[in-house]
Amino acid sequence: MAVLLFAVLLPLGFYALGARLFGAPTGIAAAFLVSFPGELLIYTVRPLPQALGMVLLPVAFLAIASQKWRTSLLLAFGIAMVHQEALAFLVGGLGAYVAVSFAYALVFSFNSKSNGRSSPAAQVLELMQHSSLALIAILLATSS
Repeated sequence: MAVLLFAVLLPLGFYALGARLFGAPTGIAAAFLVSFPGELLIYTVRPLPQALGMVLLPVAFLAIASQKWRTSLLLAFGIAMVHQEALAFLVGGLGAYVAVSFAYALVFSFNSKSNGRSSPAAQVLELMQHSSLALIAILLATSS
C-alpha cells in the first residue's frame, strides 16, 4: 500500500512544484516527465525506505520556493536521514536556484525601485543566508 501511495505522491509533488513556479501547464508536464526516469521508478515502485526521500524532494523544493525556511530545514533534515542520494539532488537544485536568483537580481536590481520593499538583491542575499544555514544543518546530520 505504501508503494502505491509513494508512486502517486511523487508526480503530485512535482505537479505542485511546477504549477507553483511556472503555472499549471508546466506542473502537468513535470508530473508527466517524472514518471519516466528509471531511478525515480526504482525508488518509488519498490518498497524501499528511500521512496520517502524521493517523495519529500519536490515538497522540500516547494517549501524553499515559498520561502518557508523552517519547513525547508525540517524537510532537508528528513531527506538527509532517509535518502542521501536525494539530498545530493536537493543541494544541487538549491545551488542552481540560488545561482539563477542571484543572476536575476543582478540584472534587474538596477532597473527596479524599492517602493518600501527589499530589493531583489537583498532577497537573494537572504535566501543565500538561509540556504547556507540549511546546508550546515545537513552536513552536521550526515557527518555522523
